[in-house]
Amino acid sequence: MLQVKNISSVHESLQILTTAESMDGDNAIFCETCQCKQDMWLGTRLQELPSTLVLTLNRFDFDYETFQRVKLNSSFEFQL
Repeated sequence: MLQVKNISSVHESLQILTTAESMDGDNAIFCETCQCKQDMWLGTRLQELPSTLVLTLNRFDFDYETFQRVKLNSSFEFQL
């Protein structure tokens, strides 16, 4: 699901989706084989796309003041 909040385009949202996050220190991942925490990179990689790609946009956010879902109506651009 592609994020929309504070993002202006599909291209920017895909860049954020595929940016790897460093998991080290207190965020290190526990390895069941080694039985200890290991530093690693965690992220999403798109290797091959189908001829028709369907993207789901996360156009709702949660307002913690009212405890209700709020629809995001900001502009979100995409190229054909």
